[in-house]
Amino acid sequence: MLKKMHRNPPVTPGVWFNSLSVVDKTPKNECVGDREFIMVVYMGKPMWALFRCPCGCGQVISLSLQSIHHPNWKINKSSTGRPTLYPSVSQNKGCRSHFWVEDGRVHWCGKKYHGHQNDLRMGISMKSAAHSHLSPVDLEHHLENSSKIVYKLGY
Repeated sequence: MLKKMHRNPPVTPGVWFNSLSVVDKTPKNECVGDREFIMVVYMGKPMWALFRCPCGCGQVISLSLQSIHHPNWKINKSSTGRPTLYPSVSQNKGCRSHFWVEDGRVHWCGKKYHGHQNDLRMGISMKSAAHSHLSPVDLEHHLENSSKIVYKLGY
């Protein structure tokens, strides 16, 4: 007989990127601010998306918006003026983050981010918890509950 598990409703991540800045020239990496999402448009054509990795590693991520490049991404500006980016972003080197952005909110992908207390990203990092709607105590509580659920499900 299967035991019904109590599961907390999913936590909606706080807004990470408050707006979408459109520029006509690619800025230098050191000019890209934390939580800033930049779209470079040249002669009316989307060229690049630039932003710092939301995991807190500080790496500037540059994504091609040009269909002639593979892979390439698409950006939509939501009704709130925040970016939605697709497909997801998967860092092959460094922090190895994998996430997608919807209405300025960062959603993390993969088992790695669900319940492992050694990796506290779970939608937001402890470093960035002060900037989100979750306090570090609430985040820790959320991680503990997620660990129990993941353990019971066998992941």
